[in-house]
Amino acid sequence: MEEMISILQHIHENYIPHTDDNPPSVIRKIVFGGDVLTNERAYSAQLAMLNGQSDHFRLSGVVHRPEGLHRMMNFLLFIYQEFYKTESAADQGTLFQLRNIVHRVDVTGPDGVTGAFRQHFAFVEDCLDAFILAAAMNVMGITELDEQPKEFKPSQFLEIASHDEQYDWLSSLAQEILDRHVTQDKVRGQTKYKMWLWRFQAYVTAILTPKEAEEYLWNCTASTNGGTEKNIPNDNLVELHVQLVKKIIKKQGGNFTYLSAKKGGLSAHLQMEMKENLEENAASLKAGKTRTKTDSSNDVYLIMNELLAARVFHSEAGRTYGSFDNFKDVYERINLPKLHSWITKQKIRASSEIF
Repeated sequence: MEEMISILQHIHENYIPHTDDNPPSVIRKIVFGGDVLTNERAYSAQLAMLNGQSDHFRLSGVVHRPEGLHRMMNFLLFIYQEFYKTESAADQGTLFQLRNIVHRVDVTGPDGVTGAFRQHFAFVEDCLDAFILAAAMNVMGITELDEQPKEFKPSQFLEIASHDEQYDWLSSLAQEILDRHVTQDKVRGQTKYKMWLWRFQAYVTAILTPKEAEEYLWNCTASTNGGTEKNIPNDNLVELHVQLVKKIIKKQGGNFTYLSAKKGGLSAHLQMEMKENLEENAASLKAGKTRTKTDSSNDVYLIMNELLAARVFHSEAGRTYGSFDNFKDVYERINLPKLHSWITKQKIRASSEIF
């Protein structure tokens, strides 16, 4: 606790705009992002300082936000815990069966999500693409991608129609897919994640000003190379910086000290900029910062064909999935009085705790 209080005090003294009054007041709050554990520790530190003379001494110049990579990892973990079972190899259309169809040996289930996040994320993403394609084909009454739709036919002039008209038609197709085949779900998260996702919504909808809420909601990624669709979550960027600092410290060998580590951390970004300037001036080929994007269209096509062959989007009398006999719709698990009571308690806490 004392260490986190010291960290927040350092941040408030050096990075949070504040007045020169005695006691000083916060001029502008700053988003403090991190994983849920970091948010929880920082929040507890603020609660310990509630009796401070001003918002500056109460450490309320930071607004907590669980960052994107950690939120995505938690959601991905839920997907694998709920829908990936090694005993479902014979159940067509299940994650494990589809994983075997496309030979994704680097996908190992819930225990592998943290250590091999990208591989597990990419597989779910490919499955989602294949399910969407197969569902759209079912709605259109076709079995091949190059086949002319028999149902839900687009206008013959859709190709030359305005973007708004094309968007409207595509939206209507998406809505039809949702109406026919998708059961909306709610993530059953861990207790701390549930609490912080609620606080995330509270900040955006009720606590922050419209300008602050806009920044809180959207200023959550950064670009390392420039260009569109190349942003990464802020916490991912921090992880990359930590790896760079670790390399600098490792090179110090037996000469490593706390002071040298501190200097290495402060100079890491500067060293990277110097390296890039030298490479640019020498007209040398820059070291790659991005991973080569793998073309997974063949896997998507194989998964799609497997779903069509299994008639996943048709109602089949007597069809069962033996490995999911005890599966219960997530909505049916919700205890509404208990949920309402929990939300009410969080509102009461927020009225006195959230700054």
